[in-house]
Amino acid sequence: MTTNKDGLMVQLVAGSVAGLAQTTATQPFEFWKTTAQLPHKYPSEMLPLGQYFTGCSILNMSVVAKTAVRFGAFHGVTHWMQENLSEEQVPSNARVILASLATGTMESLCIVPFEAIKTNMIENVVLGVPKVSTTGNNFKTKATFHKVKPATNALKYRDPMPVQGLLNNIKEMYASRGLRSYFQGLMPTLCRQLGNSVVRFSTYTAMKQVWLLRFSGNDTLQTYMGVILGILSSVAVVTLTQPLDVIKTRMQSQWAPRTYTNSINCAYQIFVQEGIPTFWKGFAPRLFKVGISGGISFGIYEYVENLIHTMQNDGYLK
Repeated sequence: MTTNKDGLMVQLVAGSVAGLAQTTATQPFEFWKTTAQLPHKYPSEMLPLGQYFTGCSILNMSVVAKTAVRFGAFHGVTHWMQENLSEEQVPSNARVILASLATGTMESLCIVPFEAIKTNMIENVVLGVPKVSTTGNNFKTKATFHKVKPATNALKYRDPMPVQGLLNNIKEMYASRGLRSYFQGLMPTLCRQLGNSVVRFSTYTAMKQVWLLRFSGNDTLQTYMGVILGILSSVAVVTLTQPLDVIKTRMQSQWAPRTYTNSINCAYQIFVQEGIPTFWKGFAPRLFKVGISGGISFGIYEYVENLIHTMQNDGYLK
């Protein structure tokens, strides 16, 4: 490992460790959030503990790829702007936002298949519980000013069959909906990740700079402050991007091809049939997930980064 203090390898190692920890620790909240957003009535009885970690395997697989894209892109774009753009051309705060936009775009394209498989796995758990309808959207609809005609099964997809296990879900998605099943919800995922990256990196970076400038005597952020700042930045993330997350989950449902023609149609149907509050379904579990994820992620990131720097200074890493 030949990295300096600000080297990309340090960021990748610290980010991967943090990502694996936060993904595993917060998976029950992800399960809770997804089941609340899916177009099915979910029974209130408790499931076996292991069921609440459904989808954790595929999300952990995505962590390394996502971390490499996230920190690699953010590091590369900011480094390029530092070398090619003057402060007069683009202020430092604007550079952070631009780098965040580029990071979110590349990260979104990377994670969509993983997210689609995760949603499929969780939905199959829901459909496997007795008293859950398997005939598509079974929400009670309210009287509205306009009646929406659902999408038809024009492409002749066969009915999906509930299966268990990562490989079985991957095979069933392809068998029932084809290759496009892995890229359902691309646009809302892209928009959500852009919002996530811009809000999270901007707020975290700004708060970190203020803390180091006004309240710290050095350039090292303590682990506990990384946790606190991560949680605070997560509150803004959830508040602003929750509707996009709901649309993403609906578009990744097994029944989406029969119910929605596209993401805009999905948003419109939710609005006229279920009302505005539906766009914030799963808000509480996502707030817990994103808040805990932000705290764990940035806290462990700062800890691992500081540890690597210490080992480098002591001569253990060259």
